[in-house]
Amino acid sequence: MRVNINKLANIEIEDNTLKYRIPITELNQDDLNIIEKNLKRKIQSIDNDPHYLVPFEMQILNASLILYYDMEKYKSFEYLRSLEFSEQLKYFSSMIQIAKNSLHTKTLWNKYNFVLDEYEDKMKVVIYETTDLKIYDIKDSLIGVKELILLSLTKLTHIYGKPRRTDFIDPSDEIIQFAETLLQIDDLEDLDHFVNTKMIQSEQFEPEETEVEEEKVTKDKKWSLKLKSNKNDIKKREKKQQQQKKKKKNNSKKTYIILGSVIILAIGLNFALTSLNDSKSDEKNKQNAKKQYHAEVLKKNKLDHKPLSQDEKDKLFDAYQTALIGENQKAIESLENIGYDNLRSVDQQVLDNLYKKTDQIYKLFDKKPSLVKGIVNEMLANNKGDELLKIQEKMESKSPYVDFEVAYINKDWKKVVELKDEVDLNGRREKQIVEAFTSLKKYKEAKDFAQKVGNPVLLEEIKAFSE
Repeated sequence: MRVNINKLANIEIEDNTLKYRIPITELNQDDLNIIEKNLKRKIQSIDNDPHYLVPFEMQILNASLILYYDMEKYKSFEYLRSLEFSEQLKYFSSMIQIAKNSLHTKTLWNKYNFVLDEYEDKMKVVIYETTDLKIYDIKDSLIGVKELILLSLTKLTHIYGKPRRTDFIDPSDEIIQFAETLLQIDDLEDLDHFVNTKMIQSEQFEPEETEVEEEKVTKDKKWSLKLKSNKNDIKKREKKQQQQKKKKKNNSKKTYIILGSVIILAIGLNFALTSLNDSKSDEKNKQNAKKQYHAEVLKKNKLDHKPLSQDEKDKLFDAYQTALIGENQKAIESLENIGYDNLRSVDQQVLDNLYKKTDQIYKLFDKKPSLVKGIVNEMLANNKGDELLKIQEKMESKSPYVDFEVAYINKDWKKVVELKDEVDLNGRREKQIVEAFTSLKKYKEAKDFAQKVGNPVLLEEIKAFSE
């Protein structure tokens, strides 16, 4: 199957391999080594963000650049349509994060550019902008993500204005109200808050006993972009929803009232609360599946599947309630009393966001050094680098990323050079290091460094200094 995409490019599906093909005339560079190096730099600059796929191979063939992606563990965007609404929400949240990143990483907002990773519970992007690979089909990220969400809820192939009720796979009041609100939202942060609040509502008020459906045949099939393989799932889902409509009607009225209150209280807080009522057998199955396919994900989130005592549930719920009414410091203290290392990763994320919201990022840096690089990059991109001076003063630990940027701000060139091997390099840091060398009149070292990282632009700049 071949689909035209991004101006003159196309995507081709062959077994479990996706090929992205674009004419080299559309590239800024036709040297494969430089293209590959710039792609690696881009991945480093976004801290290996799991939302963005990396090709396992690239080659230039018949005047076209071809990128190869392994799709064995992924589902197509169409698969999202076959999921229950409560399951779809986490993938909506994932797409919103991609939209929020679009200021620094432009994305092609096309359904064929997104795949679903059911083991990491994320949507992932195939094509995104690098130095050499441009995005030509420019679309506002808010509009793009809203259109993809609506596509997943409807039978439509394109979104032209407001969908009709008959266009929806599930035309229930809950879905229609969700779509109505979605269309009215004009800010990504508000959309993020809305979807996360809906997730909380869905998880907190989910019935404890649900019917167990037969495993979908498509789960074991090869990855495909065709909707045909998912039509049976959608029909089954529609039939089941009609059968349960009466049963859910009374409950949905209550949850809408509660949701309305929660949305008002939730503005300004971005978090997701995992379900506390999952059965042990379901949890065990989920763990086994993830152990097989994503051992690293389980390692990273090892506390997510820890059984919670009733006391822990109560403490967490109290902390969330406190945060919802805007008493962020009290919520922080409650979560800190439980102990950062005792929190599941989703609860740690709540505390992480509260630290950011209350200008206590230094605590986050001390507790989670792995996040420092990404947050520092984000602060610099938003022209907030000067705030690192205060953060460094309050930190109990040391971070080369903070120290490097503070040294550069203070023009402590010796310190910048000293830390050059302790930070991951990107184009900006390479330029800063060369500036440090040239400021110290170490032109040979500057040239050697530029040659080592393979940056021809910096080599030209060094020539101007040394001449």
